[in-house]
Amino acid sequence: MKAISLRAKLTLWYSALFAVTVIAFAVAAQALRSRALLNQFDHELRDELHWAEILLSTIKADVLLADSEVKTSLVAKLRDDIAQHFMLNRSTHLLEIRARNGQSIYRSVSPDDTLSQLFAAEVKFVEPATVAYGEDDFRVLQKQTPNYRINLAVSLRPLYDIQWQLARAFLWLMPLAMAVAVGGGWLLAKYSLRPVARVIQAARQITATNLSRRLPRLGGAQDEIGALVETVNDLIARIAQGVSHLEQFSQNVAHELRTPLTILRGEMELALSGNAGAPELRRVIASAMEEISRAAKIVESLLFLAHVDAGKMETKKERVALDLLAAEVFEDAQALAEGRPLHLTLNAPEQVVVAGDASRLRRLLLNLVENAIKYTPEGKVEIAVQHFNTQAIITVSDTGIGIAPEHLEHIFERFYRVDSDRSRETGGSGLGLSICAAIAQAHGGSIRVESIVGKGSIFEVKLPPAASLDK
Repeated sequence: MKAISLRAKLTLWYSALFAVTVIAFAVAAQALRSRALLNQFDHELRDELHWAEILLSTIKADVLLADSEVKTSLVAKLRDDIAQHFMLNRSTHLLEIRARNGQSIYRSVSPDDTLSQLFAAEVKFVEPATVAYGEDDFRVLQKQTPNYRINLAVSLRPLYDIQWQLARAFLWLMPLAMAVAVGGGWLLAKYSLRPVARVIQAARQITATNLSRRLPRLGGAQDEIGALVETVNDLIARIAQGVSHLEQFSQNVAHELRTPLTILRGEMELALSGNAGAPELRRVIASAMEEISRAAKIVESLLFLAHVDAGKMETKKERVALDLLAAEVFEDAQALAEGRPLHLTLNAPEQVVVAGDASRLRRLLLNLVENAIKYTPEGKVEIAVQHFNTQAIITVSDTGIGIAPEHLEHIFERFYRVDSDRSRETGGSGLGLSICAAIAQAHGGSIRVESIVGKGSIFEVKLPPAASLDK
């Protein structure tokens, strides 16, 4: 089943809303108009009743009750006055006047007419009320005076005729209005979604080979579509950045692995040439083992960083005494610096405990110490652990060659090396500091560096205490 387009959905919703609004307006208009007409009828009833009271006030009730020629003359005059007053409304207005003893003085219909039964024997409707009689409805009003009882009724048929005329006009106009609404809604949706069509066309032209392209800004629109375009452009920018990093990462990996593989190939070819003696073969094998170890270390580091990127790096939450951990690394550092003019010191006067993974933290600290030893030809390397402002701080400082300011902001990037030739001589791959930063962040901490060329560097790692991580 084919999905309904957004344009069709918008048109249907707009048309449905328009139809509901028009119908609700028509019903409300009909109700208000009917109420206004009914109030007009009631006002007319009260006016007619008041007129009848004034007319009867000029006639003595006793004269109308006595049988005489005067009564006959007065009744005739009364009928003429009433007939003249109701000349234009005889078909809709009913009037009955009775004396206080119930004797009929005037009736606009004959006694045999069933409409004469509309009025009850007693006064019920002192306020206008609707009474159904036969096939018609009447608005009835009655009043009892000291000498007379006046019954007045008005047919509601004119009101119903007006209501039907309004309803018929609505039924005729509604299809036309709906046709205009559907057509207008379709055109409005088409015009409103025109920028979306341009965005879709532009988006289809963006592939992995041209991620530098962006969606059109649609004249700087600040509406929802403009905001969507900006969001998608930001997404494309992040994707382009990620692809660029991936390409750079792949190139760096290929470069790092190509060198040991090339050396291995050369060494193996030399060994297979048949001219090498036993000492030379041992040297070739030792060199091959060194390159294999180097390649394995690179692969291990890449695998670790891949787990970090995927969010799969498992970090244990156990109490780790950083002062004891620093002491262990200090012993390893003494072995690494053996035979070199270096003075190693450990400054851990108090117990500093954090919650984390001991093996990961040990790797972080060892990487920093190895770097300090590699890039300090002679001088001093110090490891310090302390508390400061509720944080655990590890500091590795040296008096080595230092790092130029332009390299400091890139020093924790993967495969970034200040001097690639020197790094190769010392066995570096440009991944050690990236791993340190990843471990620090995984423990909720941070790492930073300060350095002056020719005077040395200071690497500082801040970690939250055990209590805050336990929470």
